[in-house]
Amino acid sequence: MEKLDPTRLSSEALNVLEIIEASNFPPFESLSLDDMRKVHAQISEKLGGEILPVDHVEEVTIEDNGKGGKIHLRLYSPNNISSYGAIIYIHGGGWCVGSIYTHDKICRRLASTSNLKVISVAYRLAPEFPAPNGPLDVLSAVEWIV
Repeated sequence: MEKLDPTRLSSEALNVLEIIEASNFPPFESLSLDDMRKVHAQISEKLGGEILPVDHVEEVTIEDNGKGGKIHLRLYSPNNISSYGAIIYIHGGGWCVGSIYTHDKICRRLASTSNLKVISVAYRLAPEFPAPNGPLDVLSAVEWIV
């Protein structure tokens, strides 16, 4: 496999790597799942810059069309909505870490800078809810949004 050439990364990507390295967190692969989630949350607090203002944030719980229960969504409305479009945000974390809480700053930034509504989906995480539960939650959320 080809080794990563950092000169090919954007300055923003390099900045993220520098922040993570400066945090002195142990490698993810050496952590328990609970510790991975804690470290991921701590890293998320350091990334994303300042918290940008939005008009309002609404918490919504929907039925998942009989696939396993309820799905939590967080809706971000920008101060100046420019169209009827929306961004559906599926947070990162490999389906087992991350949450709508760890990606809150990103969603606020997307709403504030795009002037579109952002809908963040809190899908169920593995291994507590093995695949395909997380992706099915996302599909149910998209169906509900549409």
